Amino acid sequence: MEGLIIFQQVMDLESPEIVIFAGDHSTDAIDMSLVYRDVLFAIVKGNTDTDDYETRETKIFDLMGKKSIINAWASI
Repeated sequence: MEGLIIFQQVMDLESPEIVIFAGDHSTDAIDMSLVYRDVLFAIVKGNTDTDDYETRETKIFDLMGKKSIINAWASI
């Protein structure tokens, strides 16, 4: 829970336009993406996210007009 509080404080302080979340506790990032709907979140799951059946280990997305790939290379 402390991590979410810190995450929210950073979000409020910095007001990012994009958040790249590279694995572990992916459901926390998903929750934050619902709170900050105007921010682009690129989320992949890590090797401890065994209960997250929705999020993939790889995400392809547009970052400032460039095709970008984020991969946590999780091995479970």
